[in-house]
Amino acid sequence: MNTFVPIANLKTASRVALLKKAKFETLKAGARLHAEENHHWLIYATKGVVRILDRGGHSLRGTEEDNHLFAARAANVVVIDTETQIVRFDRRLYDELSKQESRNGVSLTEVEMDNVEGDIFQEILGEYQRDQIELPGMPEIAERVRHAVADANTSSRQLEAILAQDPALAAKLLHHANSAMFGANYPATTLHEAIGRLGLGKISYLVTAHAVLGMFRDAVPDIRRHLKQVYADGVERAKYCFVIAREMRFTDPDSALLAGLLNEIGILSLLNQLVPKQAERGDDFPIDTLIHKLHRIVGGMILSKWGFGGEFIQAVEESGDWQRVGEDKPDLCDIVLAARWCMKQKLAIEPSSQHSAMIPALRKLKMEYLDVAGIDAMLLKHKDELSVLEAMFS
Repeated sequence: MNTFVPIANLKTASRVALLKKAKFETLKAGARLHAEENHHWLIYATKGVVRILDRGGHSLRGTEEDNHLFAARAANVVVIDTETQIVRFDRRLYDELSKQESRNGVSLTEVEMDNVEGDIFQEILGEYQRDQIELPGMPEIAERVRHAVADANTSSRQLEAILAQDPALAAKLLHHANSAMFGANYPATTLHEAIGRLGLGKISYLVTAHAVLGMFRDAVPDIRRHLKQVYADGVERAKYCFVIAREMRFTDPDSALLAGLLNEIGILSLLNQLVPKQAERGDDFPIDTLIHKLHRIVGGMILSKWGFGGEFIQAVEESGDWQRVGEDKPDLCDIVLAARWCMKQKLAIEPSSQHSAMIPALRKLKMEYLDVAGIDAMLLKHKDELSVLEAMFS
């Protein structure tokens, strides 16, 4: 999609929305596509040879993958000369997304990729559309808990029965419920009491976070070494997200914590895809570059598959853009951006060539003038809560 004109001009989230509605087809040699029957599609040939004819039967051009087949006004019929793979995108949805971006003043930035990276990106997107890509599923315990919590008819006893099937997780929740964070006058001695103290919403977030970290810890040996730093960064980013949300009081700290943990979930899937390719093609295979440029797009796909809401998906897809404006009110993506900025400040790494006061997320959160000493003070203020969270995720 990075070469498909005009789709390539859309933001990543819009392109993914188009992709989900796309249709992939293989056409045999001799088939024909007629303009009047396909006016509501943007059709691209991804493989094969076609001829585009006007009403007089004159050839307009050969195969070009950068523009849709009926881009030329005179185009009337597309003749399939060899077996050809095409992809159809809904033109009306494209028009709607394009207008929405124009109304919102969205900067049409691109994920820049060379030909090799672009080919792999197209491969991943195509496999996702055909349900062939190995996107990780949500761990079973987390999925069952999320579904149970979302069901208004679920009782605490039913949730207890689900959690009891994972004794280690149940023990962590019980320990968490007895932490100083909740200031209870008596200890919770049963899982049922822990559920009552924590609440269904917090349990859902904690179980999901615990399960996601487990996916990183339990990765196959070939990719585990790549994930060591990703895992550490995820825990650190989640802590910052929690503290910023708690300190600024703009959103639920548990939602912020989970958004921080999920921010690089796409890396896990990409490593499963790319490490075998690197072994086949040698050390020159640009695995780090591909992961850097693609993990937010793939991460958004994973969260969409897992049934997360738009704000979580947006926090993954758009938190690599320091100049993201978003809405007037701070959202999860702003908090993730602020958490990333704090981490870089602590490491004395500049996140941008511009001053922090020019980063919209920091201005919205009133953090644009927060220095390292201020960051340390913020962490110290919430050190007890952070210690409890670290124990939960250890």
